[in-house]
Amino acid sequence: MALVFARKYGEGISAANRALELNASFVPSHLSLCLAYQRIGDFTKAIEHMEKAGSIARLPVTLSVKAWIYAVAGRRDSSARVLDELHELARNVYVSPLHFATVYAGMGDVEAWRKAMLDAYEDRANSLVFLKLFPQFEPMQSDPVFQELVRKIGLP
Repeated sequence: MALVFARKYGEGISAANRALELNASFVPSHLSLCLAYQRIGDFTKAIEHMEKAGSIARLPVTLSVKAWIYAVAGRRDSSARVLDELHELARNVYVSPLHFATVYAGMGDVEAWRKAMLDAYEDRANSLVFLKLFPQFEPMQSDPVFQELVRKIGLP
C-alpha cells in the first residue's frame, strides 16, 4: 500500500502479487491491487481484486472500497447494493464514517461525503492521517471541507 500511496503503481502491483504468492487470502494485498489497478485505469482487474477481498472478509473496509470501485467504474447499481450492505453491517458493528465517505466520494455525492468526513473527524477516525494519500478522495481535494480537515488535522 505504501508503494501505491507513493504513486509507484507498477512496484506496488509487483509487491502485492509477491505477497499473494505467499498467502492468496491476504486482504491488504488485494486492496492494494484494487487501488493500483484503478489508478492505472484497469477497472476489470481492480474489481476482480476487490471482489476477491470481499469474498475473504466482509469488513467495513472491503465493503466501502468495493462500493467505491463499482461507483467509479460506472456500476452505480452495484455500488448502491454494497452501500446497503455497509449500512446493514453498521447496525451490528462499528463502521467509521470514513468508510461511508469513501462510497459517497465514488458516487459523487458531495453533500453526503462532506457530512461523513466531518463525522469522521468528530469521531477521531485514525485513518484521517492518510487523508491526502487516499486515491478515493483525490477528486475532493479542492473541496473546502477537505481543505478544512487537512488544516485541522495538521497535515502538510
